[in-house]
Amino acid sequence: MKLAAPAIIGAIVAKLPTLEGWDAAGTRPATTVFEGAKTSRDDSRRWATVGYVSSEDGAAVHLEPVHLAQSQNREAGSIGCELIVTAANIATARTAAFELLLPWSVWLSRDPTLTGPDGKPALLAGSSLSLAADVVLTTTRAGATASAVVTITYTAVTYG
Repeated sequence: MKLAAPAIIGAIVAKLPTLEGWDAAGTRPATTVFEGAKTSRDDSRRWATVGYVSSEDGAAVHLEPVHLAQSQNREAGSIGCELIVTAANIATARTAAFELLLPWSVWLSRDPTLTGPDGKPALLAGSSLSLAADVVLTTTRAGATASAVVTITYTAVTYG
């Protein structure tokens, strides 16, 4: 049997850089996506972590699998993520953060099976995913930061 959490994490890491507004355009830098903690020490202005939240002490991935007959798994859980955007001022950081959260949320709600670029779904029909975000805006010496703790809550069906 396969667990859904690793498939969901992998799909999110692969999909986020392809979503509208996550790429570089004009003076806007691309948003870098990390599986787990941010591993680079560069001066990135926009990044997301999947399966890791720097301000949390507990686990970022929680799952409760129920193994059914015929090699099916029905799993409920949550995956903690973090989105950081820095900008010249609070309004710009806030706008940028919400412009990144919107396509992420739309993708999850419209594609609950997480169809990959090969056209194959990572999850079976009957799966559902939702995004909740807690956004904090702070002023810094360099401008402002919008920090969002993003929680992906899911009920997923896998087979095999």
